[in-house]
Amino acid sequence: MSRREKRRRFSQWLSELFQVSSVGNRPRPILVEPLEARQLLAGDGFMALLGSSQNQLAVQDFSPPPEQWSAGEGESGAEGEATHDLVAFAKALTDSGTRFFGAAWCHFCTEQKQLFQDGYRYLPFVEVTNPDRTPNQVASAEGITNYPTWEFPDGTRLTGVQSLETLAQRAGVTIPQSSSPSMAELSDVNVALGSPLHVPIDAYDPNGNPLNITVTSSAPGIIAADVLTGNRSLKLSMVDFGDMVFELFEDRAARPASRVIQLAQAGFYNNSIFHRV
Repeated sequence: MSRREKRRRFSQWLSELFQVSSVGNRPRPILVEPLEARQLLAGDGFMALLGSSQNQLAVQDFSPPPEQWSAGEGESGAEGEATHDLVAFAKALTDSGTRFFGAAWCHFCTEQKQLFQDGYRYLPFVEVTNPDRTPNQVASAEGITNYPTWEFPDGTRLTGVQSLETLAQRAGVTIPQSSSPSMAELSDVNVALGSPLHVPIDAYDPNGNPLNITVTSSAPGIIAADVLTGNRSLKLSMVDFGDMVFELFEDRAARPASRVIQLAQAGFYNNSIFHRV
């Protein structure tokens, strides 16, 4: 598909999206979910739609999520055998004083983070480049010239992508084992009357089992609590940067969401270059 054709189709979509209907035109509230930048997690309540190819953004599956076991607060579903708990391991590396120097745009740094799966956000990552990809003050002060560079509690360093076992040995920690799901702590939030609030959930299962979150309200007469289901998601695989996942909110914005799905299925986003989201 040529760039001209892409622009034409995109312009047509914008025209259709903002076309005003004369029948039953009413103002609608805008609902926003404060989602953090993250990879797809097992307990997010949505599934990936696109493949993980670095250079292509191709849709693989738009089917609804499969049946999942449910777990309320303080309980867990069927557990498997104990395996590496990568969230706990990343936290242990941080607590040990280990440092991970790298750059957000660095392919090898992204590859290193992906070894930790959902635990990557807890790594002791230190950004050492400016927005123009030149070394920043941290890189100059620490003498960092290769990305990634790992610095361990004894002051020694390793460069390049390292295995989990090597990192554990050099940091002097063991890789925690677990079979129990865990969920990141939620911060307190204020909910205004009549203003729905979307709260993102980070849940992790070391065995990679699917998770389903249930929620209840202690004051149902004042606040109703629901878990959104049935919404599909868009996963964009970016060269060097890894994956970005966006819930499409088909129940809130059916028309724009369906258009995004249509464009993705047609290959509109494949090998596309964009500057911001």
